Amino acid sequence: MSVDSQLDAAFNLLLQKAFRAPGSPALRPGGIDFFWGGGGLPLDISLTDPLIAEVPFACRLVWAHLFAGDGAAGAVPVQARVELRMTSLSGFGTSSPVYGSGSPPLLTTAAVNNCALDGWVINYETGDLLIAWPTVFVGTATWLALTLQVRPTEVPVGITTVTDNAGSDMTFNDGSTVEFRQ
Repeated sequence: MSVDSQLDAAFNLLLQKAFRAPGSPALRPGGIDFFWGGGGLPLDISLTDPLIAEVPFACRLVWAHLFAGDGAAGAVPVQARVELRMTSLSGFGTSSPVYGSGSPPLLTTAAVNNCALDGWVINYETGDLLIAWPTVFVGTATWLALTLQVRPTEVPVGITTVTDNAGSDMTFNDGSTVEFRQ
């Protein structure tokens, strides 16, 4: 099959997906959430364990938010720092900071922070492991939550020899790529 006919087939499939039947699921970003609770009392990080989440699909981190609050879902300003690390199943026991050369998830007398991702490792493979735990917590909030929003990076387009890389190019099984430009 020629590259042109594969591109035509891919374009037709994408058009079909754009006009999908009502009620059919759409491809959506995913979330990876970490939550530490104080059981209705101010959070005591000496009693919290690290939490681990396995990345379910190849994805890119698009935002990270850190929240602190109380049992009534009210915002409670605190000082907090969360250690966020990544590893793999084969390398479990050793890890490196997800925030790389950037800043870790922090709250500095605030109840919410949209973490700057500069310097962070933002691309993950299926099966990567993310491990998080609070290392600093000063305040009266009864819970702390870190939410990560991820976007799939490899989306099958229905043609077995073509993968949409969620960007401006498509990759064929032989490794060749086609770049789409506006």
